[in-house]
Amino acid sequence: FAMDSKGEISSPVQSEILRADAYEPDDDEASSTAFDHSAAQRHNFHQPYDADWVHFYALTGQVYEIRTVQLGSNVDTVIELYRQNPDRSLTLIVQRDSQGKGRGDGEYVLLSHPETNAFYYVRVRPYDSSSAGSQSEYELQIYIPTAGVGHSLIVVAVDRVFGCALPPGSTATL
Repeated sequence: FAMDSKGEISSPVQSEILRADAYEPDDDEASSTAFDHSAAQRHNFHQPYDADWVHFYALTGQVYEIRTVQLGSNVDTVIELYRQNPDRSLTLIVQRDSQGKGRGDGEYVLLSHPETNAFYYVRVRPYDSSSAGSQSEYELQIYIPTAGVGHSLIVVAVDRVFGCALPPGSTATL
């Protein structure tokens, strides 16, 4: 209940506060976060026209699966995958929106054996760019699929200044 300056009492109203997810601000490629392949990220569309960007380094000869799982009932995700060019501009590789709204649905993109080692950027946005708010949560996954027999450890060292792999002969100690 609330009372105004004239002493009139209003009817109760239920409200929900939706906060930005832990990765904000990530609304463009410049503010994107590096994606850790070992864990999924939980995002939401906390305001109209929100979009979430992440980036990862992909090696030739590997297969990468990029997936959203819609956790809320009021979300319809669209995935866009971009490759970073040597001049740092981005080229759209694929855009996917094959599902509709609904908990448990989502989108899926396969990056199969990229031609060159490069940074790739993923933009996830709602199908209806003005939709946001309650029940707009989703999970983003980027991983190298395995056949279920054994596991591989892939260490990728990247020179962030020049945006390329480290030179041959470089070593890493775990």
